Amino acid sequence: MSALELIKRNTDQLINDDDLAKRLKENRPLRVKLGVDPTRPDLTFGHWVVFNKLRQFQDLGHEAILIIGDYTALIGDPSGQSVLRPVLTKDEIKKNAETYLQQAFKVLDKKNTRVRYNSEWFEDMSFEDALRLTRKMTVARMLERDDFAKRYGENTPISIVEFLYPLVQGYDSLVLDADVEIGGTDQLFNMLVGRTIQKDAKKQEQIVLTMPLLVGLDGKKNLEAWGFSDGINNEGKMDGANSGRETPQGPYLQFLENRGLRQTHLDDFSGRIKTSSFATALPDDAYCDNWIGQNGLDLIDAVPTNKPWFLQVNYNGPHNPWDITESMKSLYKDAQFPNPNANNDIDSEVHQDVRRNYSAMVENIDRWTGLFLDKLTECGELENTIIVFSSDHGEMLGDQNLWGKTQPYHPSVSVPLVIAGPNIKHAQANNPTTILDLPATFLDYANAPIPDTMDSRSLRPFLEGQTNTHREVVLSSLRNWRMVYDGRFKYVEGFLDTPQFYDLETDPLENHNLVTDPNAAEQRDRLKTHLQTQ
Repeated sequence: MSALELIKRNTDQLINDDDLAKRLKENRPLRVKLGVDPTRPDLTFGHWVVFNKLRQFQDLGHEAILIIGDYTALIGDPSGQSVLRPVLTKDEIKKNAETYLQQAFKVLDKKNTRVRYNSEWFEDMSFEDALRLTRKMTVARMLERDDFAKRYGENTPISIVEFLYPLVQGYDSLVLDADVEIGGTDQLFNMLVGRTIQKDAKKQEQIVLTMPLLVGLDGKKNLEAWGFSDGINNEGKMDGANSGRETPQGPYLQFLENRGLRQTHLDDFSGRIKTSSFATALPDDAYCDNWIGQNGLDLIDAVPTNKPWFLQVNYNGPHNPWDITESMKSLYKDAQFPNPNANNDIDSEVHQDVRRNYSAMVENIDRWTGLFLDKLTECGELENTIIVFSSDHGEMLGDQNLWGKTQPYHPSVSVPLVIAGPNIKHAQANNPTTILDLPATFLDYANAPIPDTMDSRSLRPFLEGQTNTHREVVLSSLRNWRMVYDGRFKYVEGFLDTPQFYDLETDPLENHNLVTDPNAAEQRDRLKTHLQTQ
C-alpha cells in the first residue's frame, strides 16, 4: 500500500488528492496540523479517530503539530452547536489541556510531536490585526455553514464571536504554514477557511483531510466489530445527557429528540443534585430503562429460529441521578427503609427519599425481567435459555458517608449474581466469584474454546453440581486500594490510613476493623498472602 493510499484509508474527504500526491513526492516532512480545544477534562472516542490518522502521518516520517486551542477555547467552537457554548476560565482550560496531552500521547509519538498553544500568537494580536482578519470572510460566506444557516433560519441567536472561530482556526494554519490539516467532518468549513487565509497571504493552501464522526444515532456503532449480528449500542446515563446537550450523539437522545422530549430530559438532569428524588417529567414509555427493555424484547422477536443466540441487556439503573417516573414514584411512596450505616452527612428523610427511588429503579428492572421470562415462554425458549442477572457495580447509598461506586466496601464491590437455566443445580451459594467469570462461562455453554490467556473461569461445573468449589478468593483493586475476599473474610490495603480486615459473617456492615485483633491474625495473614502473590 502506497503512502497516499494509507493516508486516504478510512477518510471522509480529502481536498485535494493530486496536491497531496505532489507534496508526498517532494521528499520532505509535511507539516500536519491537528487542533483540539480543551473544553472538557477528557478526550472523546471521536478524538482517537483523528489522533490515529495523525499518528499514521508520523509513522510515514511527517511532522505532527498538535495545536492546543487554549485561545479558541475561550470562544468555543460553534461547529454542530445549536447554542453559544459556555465560556471557560483560563485555569479550567489549562487544567483540561494537561489531561488532553496525557491522553493524546497514548496514541501519538511524543518525541515527534510539536505541541503549540494558539495563545502564543493570539494574545499579542492587536485589535487592528483582528479587524484585518475579519476582512477575509463575509457574513454571507459564514451563513453557508449548515449550523449557522439552521440557527439563522430558526431565529436562534448567533454571537459575533462565533463568527470569529473559523477565522481564528484558519489563522492557526497560516502561522504554522500547515501542509495538511486533519479534523472531523464537522470541521470542514473551518479548515477550508484556513485554505482561504493561506491563499490570501500568497501561501500554499493546506490539504484538508476529514475523518467521519462517531455518531451512531442508529445504535449500530461497533456492533459488527464486536461480533454482534444486531443490537442497539446506546449511550450511558450520564454520557447521553452530557454529550447530547447540543445535538443527539446516540440512539436514546435521538429517540427523545424525535418525541420532542430531549430538552425535557436535559432540563431534568440539569436541575438535579446528588440526592434529588423528584420524578422526571418523561412518560413511562420514554424512560430510558423502559426504552432499553422494549428494545430487548424486540430483538428477541428478531432472532433467527432454530439457531443459538446471545442477548445482553444493559439497563442504566439503578444509578444516580435518582430519576424515576411518576408511576414508579408511587411504588414506595410511604415505605420506610433502614437508614444508611455509619452516616451523619444528610437528613434522614432525604435518605429515605433516595432509597425509595433506588428501590423503584430495582423493582422496575425486576418487572422487565418478568417480561423477558414471559417472552421466552411465549416463543418456547424458556427451558432452553441460560438467564444471568447481575450488575457491573454496587452503590454505597450513603453508607459510611459515601455515595456511588469505587469503594472497597461491600455495598460498592458486591453485586447480585443470579443464574438460572437447564441443568443448573446449585441453590444459594456464598462461594466467591466475579462477573469477570461470565465470559468463560458463556464460551463454555456455547461449546467454544476458552483462551488460556483469560483470567475468567467458567462457572458451568459449579452451576451443574460437578464441583462444590470455584475460586478460593476473588481480588479487586482500583486506584490505590487492593482487596481480597474469600466469601466471608475481606482484607483491604491502600484505602484508609491502615489496612482493613472484616469478618462479613459477624460484621456484615463492616463497622469493626479487625486488622490488629490477634484472634483474626491467622485469617488476615492468609488473605494478605493471596494479595502479595498477585
